[in-house]
Amino acid sequence: MKWNVSCAAAAAFLLGAASAGPVKLSRQTNMQTYRLRVSYEDLSPLDGSYLSINDASVGVFTTSKSAIPLEFYVIEGVSEGTWEIHTYPIGIVDHALGLVGMNGLLKFTDITNPAATSYTEGTTAIWTEWGLDKFPPIVIQDNGIACVPVESSEEVGVGKREVPRDQLVYYSGKGAGNEYAKWMAFPGDGEGDWNIFWNNGSAITTANSMPIEVVWEFTGIECA
Repeated sequence: MKWNVSCAAAAAFLLGAASAGPVKLSRQTNMQTYRLRVSYEDLSPLDGSYLSINDASVGVFTTSKSAIPLEFYVIEGVSEGTWEIHTYPIGIVDHALGLVGMNGLLKFTDITNPAATSYTEGTTAIWTEWGLDKFPPIVIQDNGIACVPVESSEEVGVGKREVPRDQLVYYSGKGAGNEYAKWMAFPGDGEGDWNIFWNNGSAITTANSMPIEVVWEFTGIECA
């Protein structure tokens, strides 16, 4: 079944992308994937780090097998202009990235089977209304390979591309908080590890935390 779904998705993707205008993204038609990175120009070496998943936590994990950058695809969110972020590759059980916590400090979390997962009273769990700045239409080159336009035609690998600082990721739906809402990084258990949280603007944080930005990056080929 998985093979059939993948083939159908690829065919639908190519047909849709070849038409004029942006592709309407859905769980069935969008198999293009993306990554997440930290953007903080004044904080090296954390700046530009790729986010990965470790025991359902989304963060920067450099000292474990979880250091492999996570990949995701999107489907349309519950409100106009928003998105759901789902992890890739697709497994038997759905995984979506969300924010889970209490008292305004929400941990960036890999939620298993989000539509059916429940939490204790008082816990905020949100995942259906992400904002992605400058999210581009996907175009198809003459050879049929998906690509996105960039200022430079130079093709570089993971970790060598410039940080796309204007491609911000943030939560924009109910529960996002006030105008002071922001991403925060807290030191993790391992050296060089960081846990990522969303402060909705009302949470009190500790002195060892720092504000950051999270940005998205296309995983495929950049158009010449």
